[in-house]
Amino acid sequence: MNLKKILTPMFSLDLRSLAVMRILVSIIILWDLCFTRSKFLTLFYTDQGALPRKILLASYANNPP
Repeated sequence: MNLKKILTPMFSLDLRSLAVMRILVSIIILWDLCFTRSKFLTLFYTDQGALPRKILLASYANNPP
């Protein structure tokens, strides 16, 4: 018996199922970006958020990298 003939059908991938999986993963990532992480944009990306630039720059002035 040829080992390659036995193992090839067991470990081969259908390209259509791989494409569907990639589409679903991208939809999940876009959903997460649009509906979960967008709620916290002001918290993480503005000066009214968790770490204002004034405090960040003051901490760099005291402890340079």
